[in-house]
This record gives sequence, structure tokens and C-alpha cells, in this order.
Amino acid sequence: MRFTVIWSKQALHELGELWLNTPESERQALTDRVNWVDRDLQENAHQKGALIPGLAPLRVRTPPEFYEPPTVCLLFEVSEADRKVQVIQLRTVPTLP
Repeated sequence: MRFTVIWSKQALHELGELWLNTPESERQALTDRVNWVDRDLQENAHQKGALIPGLAPLRVRTPPEFYEPPTVCLLFEVSEADRKVQVIQLRTVPTLP
């Protein structure tokens, strides 16, 4: 099932802030990570991500492990009836030592 991915103003603002605060040498990698998640959610989004306990129907999705940390995490909600995905927030996932 195909979905349209829509980014909230807050998520777009967070993405812009993150991109501006990312060293120039790492910006392409950040862009690649975000693009991967965005494309991934276009297909069968209702079957992807992990439900967040206590916040359902909100889900969280990160790129696969082959991306080097730090990576990004998208908080999103799926409307199967409308075939839309609303990206609500974007966060970085900290690197563990």
C-alpha cells in the first residue's frame, strides 16, 4: 500500500536546525538518512516502525544499522484510511561509547 508522507512544520523546523548544526562534512550523510526514512514510509507505512507505549498510535522509525551513527529518529502517525503518514518530530539518536 502506497502512502503520502507529510512533514509537520515542527518536524521541518527540527530538520532545518539539525542540518544547520551538522558539520558540513556530515550533511550529506544526514540527508541520506532522512531521505531513506522518508522513502521507506511511502510503502506500507502501517507495518513499519515501533508503536510507542502509552502514545499509540504514534510510531518511531530509524534508518537501518548500516548507516553510521549518529542517526535520526522520526516520530510519525499513520492514517490508513487516507494513506497518509504525518511526520511529527525528528530527533538525533545519540552515539553510545
